[in-house]
Amino acid sequence: MKQELEYAREIQLSMLPREAPHVEWLDVAALSLPATEVGGDYYDYFRLPEGGLGVVIADVSGHGVSSALHMATARAHLIAGVQSYAGGPHLIQAANRFLTRDIQDTGWFITLFWLEIDPARRRLAWIRAGHEAALFYDPVRDQFDRLDGDGMALGVASDYRYQAYEKQGWAAGSIVLLSTDGVQETRNARGQMFGNAPLRQIIRAHRDQSAAAIKDAIFRSLETYRGDRPREDDTTLVVVKLDAA
Repeated sequence: MKQELEYAREIQLSMLPREAPHVEWLDVAALSLPATEVGGDYYDYFRLPEGGLGVVIADVSGHGVSSALHMATARAHLIAGVQSYAGGPHLIQAANRFLTRDIQDTGWFITLFWLEIDPARRRLAWIRAGHEAALFYDPVRDQFDRLDGDGMALGVASDYRYQAYEKQGWAAGSIVLLSTDGVQETRNARGQMFGNAPLRQIIRAHRDQSAAAIKDAIFRSLETYRGDRPREDDTTLVVVKLDAA
């Protein structure tokens, strides 16, 4: 059984990006740590028409082998759908129809955040399907915004229509953080959650550093905060720096 789980872990790791996308105007770094040998978290990058980039992060309810299998199914639908990309709502609605058919009667569901970065129009567009809102840091204002919005988790209602939200313009060095709830809900020895405030502090303190450095700083803080307490949930984050030098 242990050997089979290790094989499953290797297969799942092979489904995650091997490296960050090589885009002149973008610096991106990500990491996913499962709570057990395999998990239900997922992230990926997709080249879009006219030079855009899609970034997705998703979290299957629960963790373990069952979550990993549902994650693999969701990934397959997204990869197939993005081949004829016609916008975020169309992509996520199509994936949701197939996933609902597969998992609606099981009680499982998948939260997802889809981010489209359009450098030509300097536009961000996103869909929040029941997932943790992304954080956007503006270095000029030294302030954070939540990339928020309404949206149902995938696998619940096949006819749900998803809405894209938009943000026009960004300053060079702006940072976007996508995460699964295993980040904010990491608990210390006293059972207290990590929350969002430390994430903002870390991003602000490391804003002049690379996306990889910000990612590493966050995970170091999470590990220190958790101490000897076992990891209770899969933990995944993606850091994106826009117009990075």
